[in-house]
Amino acid sequence: MYFWLVVSTVGAQVTDPAVAREQLQRVEDLLDAAAYQRADSLLRSVSPEVLALERPELEAEVFRLSGYLALETGDYMRAYDVFRQVVTFTENNFPKKDPVIGQAYNDLGHYYFTTGQLDSARQFHEAALAIRMAHYGATDPKVADSNNNLGNVYQSAGRSTEALVYYEKALAIRRRHRASDPSALASALNNIGSAYLYLGQVNRATQAFRQTLDIRIDILGPDHPRYGRTLQNLGNAFYQAGALDSAQLYYEIALENARLNYDSTHPQLANLYENLGNCALRKNQLDLAEQQHRQALHIREALSDADPVAPATSYLHLGDINRQKGDYLEALQLTEKGWSILTEYLQEEDPYLADAWEKLGLCHQVLGHFLEARDALMTALDIRWKFFGPNHPVIAGAYTNLGNVYWQDSDHASALYYYGKALEIWRQYGGQHLREQAEAYSNIGNSYLKNKSWPEALEAYQQALALLSGESARLRAAVWQQIGVAYDGLQEYAAALDAYDKALELFDRNRTEQQMEILYTLSTRANTLLRVYESGRDPDTLRLAAAAFEESMQLLNERQLNILHTESRQKGVALHYDLFEGAIACQLARWQMEKDSAYLWRAFQLSENSKGLRLREKWLEKPEDNNANTSALARALSMKEAAAGSLQERLRGNRGLLALFAGPKKLFWFFLKDHQLQAGIIDGMPEIDRLTADLGQSLAQYPLAGSEQQVVLDSFYQLTARKLYQRVWLPMEQAFRGASRLIIVPDGTLAYLPFAVLLTGEPKVAMRYRSYPYLLRDYQIGYAYSTALLAKALQQPELEEKQTCLAIAPVFDGHRPALAPLDYNAEEVKGLAREVGATTLIGQEATRSKFLDLAGQYRILHLATHGIANIYRSEFSYLAFTLPDTTANGRLYVQDLYQMELPADMIVMSACESGIGRFQAGEGAISLGRGFAAAGARSLIATLWNVNDHKTSEFMQDFYREMKKGLSKDEAIRKVQQNYLKKAGQADAHPFYWAAYLPIGDMEPLDLGPRSYLWLLGPLFLLVLGLVWWLKPGLLKNLSK
Repeated sequence: MYFWLVVSTVGAQVTDPAVAREQLQRVEDLLDAAAYQRADSLLRSVSPEVLALERPELEAEVFRLSGYLALETGDYMRAYDVFRQVVTFTENNFPKKDPVIGQAYNDLGHYYFTTGQLDSARQFHEAALAIRMAHYGATDPKVADSNNNLGNVYQSAGRSTEALVYYEKALAIRRRHRASDPSALASALNNIGSAYLYLGQVNRATQAFRQTLDIRIDILGPDHPRYGRTLQNLGNAFYQAGALDSAQLYYEIALENARLNYDSTHPQLANLYENLGNCALRKNQLDLAEQQHRQALHIREALSDADPVAPATSYLHLGDINRQKGDYLEALQLTEKGWSILTEYLQEEDPYLADAWEKLGLCHQVLGHFLEARDALMTALDIRWKFFGPNHPVIAGAYTNLGNVYWQDSDHASALYYYGKALEIWRQYGGQHLREQAEAYSNIGNSYLKNKSWPEALEAYQQALALLSGESARLRAAVWQQIGVAYDGLQEYAAALDAYDKALELFDRNRTEQQMEILYTLSTRANTLLRVYESGRDPDTLRLAAAAFEESMQLLNERQLNILHTESRQKGVALHYDLFEGAIACQLARWQMEKDSAYLWRAFQLSENSKGLRLREKWLEKPEDNNANTSALARALSMKEAAAGSLQERLRGNRGLLALFAGPKKLFWFFLKDHQLQAGIIDGMPEIDRLTADLGQSLAQYPLAGSEQQVVLDSFYQLTARKLYQRVWLPMEQAFRGASRLIIVPDGTLAYLPFAVLLTGEPKVAMRYRSYPYLLRDYQIGYAYSTALLAKALQQPELEEKQTCLAIAPVFDGHRPALAPLDYNAEEVKGLAREVGATTLIGQEATRSKFLDLAGQYRILHLATHGIANIYRSEFSYLAFTLPDTTANGRLYVQDLYQMELPADMIVMSACESGIGRFQAGEGAISLGRGFAAAGARSLIATLWNVNDHKTSEFMQDFYREMKKGLSKDEAIRKVQQNYLKKAGQADAHPFYWAAYLPIGDMEPLDLGPRSYLWLLGPLFLLVLGLVWWLKPGLLKNLSK
């Protein structure tokens, strides 16, 4: 009834311009009071009469208010259309410097500011300021409006020092007009508070916000939206100061205010959900944080047509949460989604883009992609430096992030440098950032810890503890945990155990977000107990260590169950490889002490569980039971008895399986043969890593070296190949007991070692490679990605219903980067057509799509193509195919293979680098070969380095000839290698030319001969003849006549 009275009154009165201005002012007052429905109703009723007056200034005001109504209610597209029309209308109907045009420029600038288009906002606000200064003079409130607006633009761009200049000008004007417009003074104080907050001056910011709050509650009341936004700003100040409970309180009150003033999809509600989510995230309440950020994302996605950038922030925050939960792949996917939106819509140096680069870097860091992490974090630092200057807290945070990456990448000197730079900044703020100072000292202590500078580390940790006296228990627990590690390094084990106990008392075991730190503390405590045992050999201490390791493994398993992605579970194993190393050593110590083989099998199980996790989860069936009648092997491999039994039957006589676990400090080996398991420990894993890398370099560099350099490389090869034989092979060889056919399950850097090139003695004549005492001469070696996967492959029947072989030989025109032609790959596959009747795809036919269409119809897939290893992002290693046109995809990536099912008896990658990739603890070297294993291949032939095209062609045809004779795959490879050494010249007999080929998986022979059924005719004829004789005794007599 009230609204109809208003309408009828207006209809009767708006015949005079003065009355019209009065009514339009009432609409603006309703907008200021956030009474949007009433404002809309009044404006709709006023508009026809006002427009009928045909006064341009009033027409402009009607449309201006319509634009603000759309802007305040989140209808950004309509707001833009209206403000743009007002600018055009006023420019066409008023003199060039008229203040009505200035108001139109101001309004369009406000639209651009609200939607984040800061350059356009600055342009229109500067134009408005120029007109207002000329018309009103320097002290007019309209000039203060423009100064405030320009300050807002610079503030949003992160240029707070420049923003303060404009804000101070506006504040000086507002103070002159305080009595007539206290609301404008409140706005000026609010803006100055925001600038101080961005400059890290939290106390001054809080003071300004409190003054704003006092004014607004007097003139607007607690339900007005501007009062709510001031509460939000105070929350931001407390958040930046680390007072998270106070921040959360202000955000919650602001949220209630927003719910009173806006509908459920208004952007302000999304902003407040985001604020609350960030508070929960910093308090490590991860589930609550995710809930709040998903509410924000829901609102922003609903508004994405009008503001496509808005959802990006929510994706980035959700990525943060999943990263802290340990679901690293999900975190990377969400972060890349937010980053891609921002890079599409924002300029390269926009400060919001710096947040995206930072979060992307943090995701790459936890995934071990250190180069990508450093690049992303350095980009974020560069952007922020330009906006915040060298001493802002944001810069300190950027230094800390870079220090963390260098620390994790074992560059502890660089880590110390960046941690020191962060501490310098935090100390400039005195008592405002004690928590951050403590974290910087803790980080410095961690760097000293990695350098084994134990006293310096302890000193840094003590300084951190002194600053954390009133801080959260979780932070103090983390420092006590590291103090324990430092005491362990000093071999003060009692002090170390005491520190671990203090840490565990402070952690809250009921909080899922603290599980990672609790697990780390339990793991380090267990390893300290193991060292106490090793120093005194006390059985009770060993049992305590065993219990501690079992508790740690149980917590790790529980944590893994809550992680969505297999890749993230694999990373969880990788982060705790030292836990596996200690647990395996502990079980082996109990086996030696108590002579109970159950501990030996448990050690083997832990070793097996540490590798090939993604492959095992995809292909292995869980056992139906695990009762006492199940064999020790089946229990250790967590698989069905039939599969374990199939493996045991093949490991007899001269066959054995050698499984390795490469921990941070020690190499563990397990040897299985004739139903017996043996094990041992080899110290000095860092030296083994170095020797393996040196051996690989000496082989890879040989072909391109000059004659003098080849002499040096040969001596280097001899040295490393003999040392590895002595350090690694000889200690294990005693367990082989006559086994000369071995399947090796390698781990760590040893996954890149072709064991056949080890030298069992010193060559009689240097560089006479045909006569070198290679391990190849004594052992026939195949490889497997894990024992369980090998057992699974051995149990599978051959795919006899499929055709024999599909062989491809692509060309590489149009590939970027360019790929060299393979002159002999077509000849190679044509040879396979002659040898085994292979179907061939050659040249333009050898496309990715044709290969994938046909591959499932064949038992053997032979790929004579380029394999390109990506050592930084192994999932993007690929096989190259012919490009039918410029838009086609000519690459088959490892990540594609992990998603496919491509069962095959054997896949031969006659390609460069198909067996190498970045090693990822918990899985292995993520290579093309492993990708095909994930797709379902029972066996593979892969290569470890770039192989000569012509020699490869000859090698592969010889390999198939040997396979046709009924030889197993590893035997066929070895036979070709031995024959090659007999025929090659001395220079060509270098291991580079013959040792790159690795047989992986099921080594059993394959039937490659023609599938002839003529042999059945003889028995069939005799059977028919017998039947005839039985049915008609006289028939043969008649036939004889």
